[in-house]
Amino acid sequence: MDGADKGGRRYGRLELVCDVLAAACLLVMFLLVALYWKQLPELIPTHYGIDGRPDSWGGRGAVLLLPLLSLFLFASLTGARFLPDRMYNIPVAVTEENRERLLGLSRQLLSVLKPCLIMALLPMVVCQVRGLPLPVWYMAVLLLLIFAPVIVYYIRMVKNK
Repeated sequence: MDGADKGGRRYGRLELVCDVLAAACLLVMFLLVALYWKQLPELIPTHYGIDGRPDSWGGRGAVLLLPLLSLFLFASLTGARFLPDRMYNIPVAVTEENRERLLGLSRQLLSVLKPCLIMALLPMVVCQVRGLPLPVWYMAVLLLLIFAPVIVYYIRMVKNK
């Protein structure tokens, strides 16, 4: 089920799965906000400390910040796919021989980051709407979802130079 976008760039199964997963997480975020809106107290947690306990509070509308940020991330990472090739920052020397391979890995990284970043924010939305502290495991998962794809794709690019 590989296809090409308008720039002739490959859009494969991995990209499709990542887009569907990211879109599903976005939908869940907005649905949670809609379902819990009437039950939200006037003040909700807007920031959590390292221990997972809320340490800053804001108005009920602040619950929209993370879903809107996630929507912005989704749109930005999707749009970055259409940037000119010279705009990609690749950590190894690009030659004619490795150019397409490295650009493909760069576009894959953008696709993989999309659901990872949105999934990293989803537990915060759940905790906000339900009035719960963040779980103890959250910080580790957050860091893993943010940095693991970057590290994995960095290694893949270095090996594929």
